[in-house]
Amino acid sequence: MKTVLELFFITPGKACFQYVRRELDITLEARDPDLLVNEYCKYFLAEGRIIKAEGYYFSHSTSWRYEQRHSIMLTYCIFANHLEFVSISPETLLLSDISITHSQNPQKPRPEMIPMTAVVSHALRHLAFLLQEREGQLEKVLDKKSRDLLLQLPPLLAGRLTN
Repeated sequence: MKTVLELFFITPGKACFQYVRRELDITLEARDPDLLVNEYCKYFLAEGRIIKAEGYYFSHSTSWRYEQRHSIMLTYCIFANHLEFVSISPETLLLSDISITHSQNPQKPRPEMIPMTAVVSHALRHLAFLLQEREGQLEKVLDKKSRDLLLQLPPLLAGRLTN
């Protein structure tokens, strides 16, 4: 089965988050995905050709999922207080559009379609949970703007079963 690293480079905006999504096929890799993410970040952020990170950035594994195309997606969020998207156009996710996926089948709780905005929403809620629980070093590395924006998010689950 194909295994893919899915990377979301995310930075806060005004009542929104901006992000860029990248994929890396790691099916033939035998190394720790965390190490691969760090290597890819160094390449992607090198010399600020594609994305320029001002100050500190961190990566965090936020989820995995099975895709219909017979792939396992390992999702990582690469978050920085300030990213400048140099030669790539970011997507924008408004706070008001942060969503949660729904399924009606408890025997198959994964929805048929999971939009990218739901994946990014989950990653951001994951970071909000870690920040609200005061786990790790997040409060030390996030600036006030990032903390304030993340703390507006409810630390909800990835998906919800509905009738």
